[in-house]
Amino acid sequence: MRRLFVELSAPAIAQLSPDGIALLPVGADPVLAESVARDAVATYGDAHDLWLLPAVVRADPDALGRRLCRTPLHRLVVLSSEDAGLPGLEACARDLRRSYGLSAFIVPVRPGTTDDVLDALLEVGTALRPLPS
Repeated sequence: MRRLFVELSAPAIAQLSPDGIALLPVGADPVLAESVARDAVATYGDAHDLWLLPAVVRADPDALGRRLCRTPLHRLVVLSSEDAGLPGLEACARDLRRSYGLSAFIVPVRPGTTDDVLDALLEVGTALRPLPS
């Protein structure tokens, strides 16, 4: 399975698991962030129910929140390729949690750190999983 969100039909989106995690590559170098996100989906996608969103240069929390709230996916990991944008992304994640009830986390990416990012993603993915009742 390719796990590309944009390739899903509306009925397929409605059937996604609420345990799934959306990955959003963001930054001035979206190619780097998207490359790491694609590696994560290829390596861990099936095992951890990861879905790749299209890469963006800047994340708009209201647009993102409105779109994700219409899907079963309520967990988001933003892969950021730039340090300068991290405070803004952290504010975006906070807005997504407060305004839309989404679990959102930021994971910075750097060239040559794909394995470190994948490890961090697994830790974040574990943290995003609901506790057993």
